[in-house]
Amino acid sequence: MAETISGEQASPELYSKLLKSELQLQYEPVWMRHPTFVDLRTLLEGQPILLDLNSFVESVNYSASEAIQLLQDIFHDASQNLRGTF
Repeated sequence: MAETISGEQASPELYSKLLKSELQLQYEPVWMRHPTFVDLRTLLEGQPILLDLNSFVESVNYSASEAIQLLQDIFHDASQNLRGTF
């Protein structure tokens, strides 16, 4: 997800940006912008299947956000603890 959003290859620098909150993740699948899906979304507005699909995308965003937040907290705590040891 980070590679897609940033346009960068996976690297220590990319992961460092994530840990330092310099890059925010947002799951936006390309297929959701496809004209066929846009038309389908209009046709299915208010239908349970579309609500479920939207809920799925929101769940992926929430999970990614929570996972990154936990990693950022661990990184911050570890950085604070390591500063005094070197």
